[in-house]
Amino acid sequence: MTPAPTLSVGIFWWVEGALLLDQAPLAQAEPYGPALQHGGHWEFHEGLTPRTLREERFQQQPYDVNPRGRVVYFTAQGVAVVYIDRCLNAPAIRAVITEAFGLAGEIRFALDPHYRCPGCGSLY
Repeated sequence: MTPAPTLSVGIFWWVEGALLLDQAPLAQAEPYGPALQHGGHWEFHEGLTPRTLREERFQQQPYDVNPRGRVVYFTAQGVAVVYIDRCLNAPAIRAVITEAFGLAGEIRFALDPHYRCPGCGSLY
């Protein structure tokens, strides 16, 4: 049996039908107000050294072209909040995000106008 992934926070994109992410376990996360978080989309995009063709194609586009989001954890409430682009609000994609970040317990998904790809720009 494969152990469950460690609960983590961070940023992600949906690129060519798969998750591309930068994450950190809660013990290594950065405080941001009442939450724990990790990473910045632009900084990750600019600093990425592509190891795959998918990462190379990702980096050849502006950082905000692909649908993206962020997982934060509110420690006082014990709640993980996943801020997502409307394009990612499908049960199958939400399940991939939940598994990749080891989310368990109370999880909230929230559409956020900050995370919107050009295709979703007018939907908020």
